[in-house]
Amino acid sequence: MRVGSDIEAALSQTQINNSKKSFIFGCGYEDGADNNIGCSYKERIWCKRKTNLSEFIDWCKQLGNKITDTSIDSEEVLRGTLMPKALTQRPKLFPFCIDWSAEFYINSELRYSFIINNITYYFYNVSLVLVNPSDTGNIKLGFEVDGKILLELELENFTNSQNFSDYRFLKKNSQLVALIKFGTKEQIIEGYFYENPPVVWFANGDFLEGNNYIELKSLINPYNKELIKNWDWTGIDLSIEAQGVNPKKTNSIQYRSLEILKTKDYDIIYDDDGSGEIADIVTFKILDDKIEVELYHIKYSKSGKVDSQISNLYEVCGQAQKSVNWKFKKNKEFLEHLLRREIKKAKTATCSRFEKGTKDDLVRILDLVHNRIPIDFKIFIVQPSVSQATVTEQQLTLFGVTENYLMDRSLINLNIIGSA
Repeated sequence: MRVGSDIEAALSQTQINNSKKSFIFGCGYEDGADNNIGCSYKERIWCKRKTNLSEFIDWCKQLGNKITDTSIDSEEVLRGTLMPKALTQRPKLFPFCIDWSAEFYINSELRYSFIINNITYYFYNVSLVLVNPSDTGNIKLGFEVDGKILLELELENFTNSQNFSDYRFLKKNSQLVALIKFGTKEQIIEGYFYENPPVVWFANGDFLEGNNYIELKSLINPYNKELIKNWDWTGIDLSIEAQGVNPKKTNSIQYRSLEILKTKDYDIIYDDDGSGEIADIVTFKILDDKIEVELYHIKYSKSGKVDSQISNLYEVCGQAQKSVNWKFKKNKEFLEHLLRREIKKAKTATCSRFEKGTKDDLVRILDLVHNRIPIDFKIFIVQPSVSQATVTEQQLTLFGVTENYLMDRSLINLNIIGSA
């Protein structure tokens, strides 16, 4: 038994040669839900899960069906397993997305806050973003609040004094005091990130956690351009993304998107744009057996027109991937996040984020999920610079990376909205 990503470096070759595998344990996703399974050399099988006796019996039956299914080739199963590789330098690939470690999503968001130069910022109002991403040099990440980078860190991969692969996080401003508070504990951010490194995704679908590099083993198929829908952007400045607060920018992409969505039969339309957002727009529709939630991620065109710039897609594809984490949060957490952010602010101006419906309507949905009514998520990317007529293979491949991630992890289809 060997535990830890860097344990092998501390073992002698004799210890490795004289050992044999005692068990295997894996984590992943099945039928749109997270799952895990372990198996020992002596054929004992287990799963790490807190549940009740009825669900345990169901798990045993499902597992029994797999064990007796002769069509399953165990060699094929293991061939697709993603195995981390310890790196001494970052891969020369373009990073397009960064997200908090799983720890932030497992726990309540109220558990976390950041103290930067003695000012407290709550987790639900902070975004983790890439700063000037490039395919070379240290990966730079920033803590963004209200469009401003308050703290910038660099992820450095290197070989340590024991000649092992290692990594660290360096503050750009060494004089700045930055702490993370989780529960009743406080820790410097660099140390906490070393223990819980964020996830960095690259444009080919691979990802990096600290110095652990995971390469995808499956072929990424380009997104089917025939599935790209188009909306009418007449009179809209495609270089203006957000509608703001008051007065609202009626020539923005978000404003027109809200106009179009208001013509449809939603119970709630919510403007969640800003640092800490789940999506730029969140809609709710209550059905008899479920609640449909649609997450719309919006991005402007850098040229202000329809074109083929891949740079128009990096950030919005990353936002779509990050938002899938909310499917695995408790529904109560998802809804309370929106309730906490109900007032939208910009300098001295304020307004409600509810474009249709009210806070009371969202509280009613909260009551429904308490009664175990499920939430069904759909994810959309709105980028008017994209068109079926001009979209490139490079753009479709990046869409394919995001589509593959959403489907493999959560069984959620990716929907693209562009221009005619």
